[in-house]
Amino acid sequence: SIDRRTEAAEAAKKGLSQDGDEASCCDTALLSCEPPRAELTMLANCATDAYYRVIAAASGGIPAILRAMNAFPLDEETQASGCAALASISMKNSFNQSSAGREGAAGRVLDAMANFPLSIAVQGAGCDALDALTSMTPGNVELLMKYERHDFVKVVEGALERFLPPSCREGGEAALRRASALR
Repeated sequence: SIDRRTEAAEAAKKGLSQDGDEASCCDTALLSCEPPRAELTMLANCATDAYYRVIAAASGGIPAILRAMNAFPLDEETQASGCAALASISMKNSFNQSSAGREGAAGRVLDAMANFPLSIAVQGAGCDALDALTSMTPGNVELLMKYERHDFVKVVEGALERFLPPSCREGGEAALRRASALR
């Protein structure tokens, strides 16, 4: 599951085995090499349906996605799949958008986009996520504008310079329009 792999990675970072003992080099290498990519991709694909968006969020999907993204910040596929899952779970659902905003999803998406500026997968999924997170929740736009680690406008403008699929480009442009409306 997403959480088991994420917890294993966190323990490996701290030098502990799953039992709480000191981890050997082999344990650490093995645990840190298994991000929950398939689980995130599955969640991104299942949460496109309104019913499953509610179920996924009610079952702890948003915090699980964010924990996975935080545990594997340098894994491009995990970041792309995490952004896609956040986009799906937040699409057309203001409650999920607000929950994701409170959990720090907007900043995590910006972090992913800033860490992988040349990745079409991360940039595209990131634009989709930012669009979904801000479409019905102006508070998330404000969070993005105040985010201290990265300049929201510069990150999204950088993404738009890439060859993104039209829907991703539209999502990034929509998020920027919402931000300019708040200025």
